This record gives sequence, C-alpha cells and structure tokens, in this order.
Amino acid sequence: MQENISLWQIVFIAAYTFQKTMDWERIFFHEVDGQFALEVIFRTTFMFIVIMAVLRLSGKRGVRQLSIFELAIILSLGSAAGDPMFYNDVAMVPTVLVCATAIGLYRLITWLMTKSERFEHLLEGKPVYIVEDSIMT
Repeated sequence: MQENISLWQIVFIAAYTFQKTMDWERIFFHEVDGQFALEVIFRTTFMFIVIMAVLRLSGKRGVRQLSIFELAIILSLGSAAGDPMFYNDVAMVPTVLVCATAIGLYRLITWLMTKSERFEHLLEGKPVYIVEDSIMT
C-alpha cells in the first residue's frame, strides 16, 4: 500500500537533511574573527570607492549604454575589485593597479575605435539597423 506524503513532510525532510549535511559555522564564520570582520568592512568600502572612481573616469557611456567590450571591462573590474574585499591575503594596491590599467586600456581602445571604423567593427561588430530611411528592415 502506497502512503501519501504531504508537501510539508517533503520540505521538512529536505530541510532536516540539508541542515545535517552542512557545516554552517564553517560556511558563515570560517576562521573569521572580529578584527577581520572590520577589515572586510574597510576593504569593501575602499574598493567600492575605487570602483565608483573608475566608473566615473570611464565616462557617462560606460554606465548608460554598454557594448560587449564595455561589459567585459566592467566584469573584469568587478572581479578584480571583489577579491580584496574578503580575501585577507589579497593586497589592495595591486588591485588598484589592475583597475587603473583596465580603465587605461578601456580609454585607449575606445579612442582607437573613434579613429578606426575597421577597429570598431572588429571589437563591437557591425550594427544591425531595424529602421533605415523610415523603413522597417
């Protein structure tokens, strides 16, 4: 004879199993003391300021309308800036250098794209026009 199991019983069993198989103390506090928690707050604040400065230097287009190339730069900056926020063995100065180099390369490449349509098409692709000469294509 088949026994009917309610949805709540399934949820309870899953939650109980999940709780017993996870090491919650390690997940949330893995060797974190109060001093490092304060350091994480400082590192996050510092890197947030660096990210905001880099975005400001990238210009309004970098925030308003992203191309594939610009999205790659933003993701790279986020990845570089994220590590020193919570890894105590990642120094912040090299991260700032990574961000400065990335934004320098971004500015150089966008300048080169304004000078060479061929270079722009290489990085951005050719635009697809939906409306051309008042006609839907």
